[in-house]
Amino acid sequence: MTFPGSPQAGRAVFTRLPVKALILLLNLPVTFIVAEGLFRLCPPEYLYIRREADRFSRNMVVTAPTFPLNRLRPSSPARLYGKTIRTNSAGYRGAEFTPPPTGEKLCVVMGRSIAFGWGVGQGEEWPALMEKKLRRAGRRVVVRNLSVPAWILPDALVVAFRKVPAWKPDILLFVVHATDLAFLSNLLASGGKPPAGALPPLLERAGQVLRSLEKVSFLRGTYLLTLLKGLKLRYELLAGHRTVEFSSTAAYRDRALSLLFLAMETLDRFCRRFGTTLVLFDMFPLKKLESFCAEKGIAYAPGKVDFSKEARKCLISSQDPHPNAFGQALLAGKAARALEKVLDRLENENRALKKRGDREKREP
Repeated sequence: MTFPGSPQAGRAVFTRLPVKALILLLNLPVTFIVAEGLFRLCPPEYLYIRREADRFSRNMVVTAPTFPLNRLRPSSPARLYGKTIRTNSAGYRGAEFTPPPTGEKLCVVMGRSIAFGWGVGQGEEWPALMEKKLRRAGRRVVVRNLSVPAWILPDALVVAFRKVPAWKPDILLFVVHATDLAFLSNLLASGGKPPAGALPPLLERAGQVLRSLEKVSFLRGTYLLTLLKGLKLRYELLAGHRTVEFSSTAAYRDRALSLLFLAMETLDRFCRRFGTTLVLFDMFPLKKLESFCAEKGIAYAPGKVDFSKEARKCLISSQDPHPNAFGQALLAGKAARALEKVLDRLENENRALKKRGDREKREP
């Protein structure tokens, strides 16, 4: 018989500690397997969406040291929300890029996740649907979709400045998002630095542990690891170490708009040098941007679709506000109507140039 406080009692507790630690270690995998199984049987919507996005980024997105910073793996298939996504040899969604037949117009779409067709099947993204609508209307147009979901505004601008001289498209349909102004305003507000400085050591260490766990094959893509990453991101947002919202300071908003106007005016002048018509497809829409385009002679098309009335019908889910196939079809209709006006204007200009040339030939 051992009494509390006696040497025998201390030795007994000391010998039981390894046994308890061993039992705890054996229980951890069992708890993990049971919890993961429950998540897979009935996954929470937030975790399911985040897990799909993480898996897509891990399998498809390649980070580069220069702009564009994020690119898609060329000639690669991927699954997103049960839908198949395929990229061509150039690293963009859709079929291989081939020279347009003689007499057909080339339209290049530069966008982000919505134009890419996030969460919809192959051929259901609005640029592909827009091409079909235009062809049914008798328009001879070839559409190339250069949209990547992980892009920011500088990525899209750099690719536009590269592709316009190389391809000399007839139309460049540049999509303007709310995230563009958010990026510019937060960049101005932070002075190019992280919103709240470097991450605390504990949070940095947690990030390193999560990255190490992702390297373990049977842990990669699990719901529990996705949950831990989501909790870390939520803490960063609440603590101010990461900013995704639009800056609330009016001064930064106005300066961000000025930067956006300058970028669009520069892009328009650059396009005109190669005979390309720039069309801004505004997803806000912004009255100031519309007035700016009218002043500078830039083609403008409001792309905002009111999904609030039938959100369940138009959006993927309440947790992922990207348009589904029905919402993409609505966007395609708006873009097709805007592009038809631009095509009419281009045809009228071509007729005027042809008449002028014929008149000059007839005159002695």
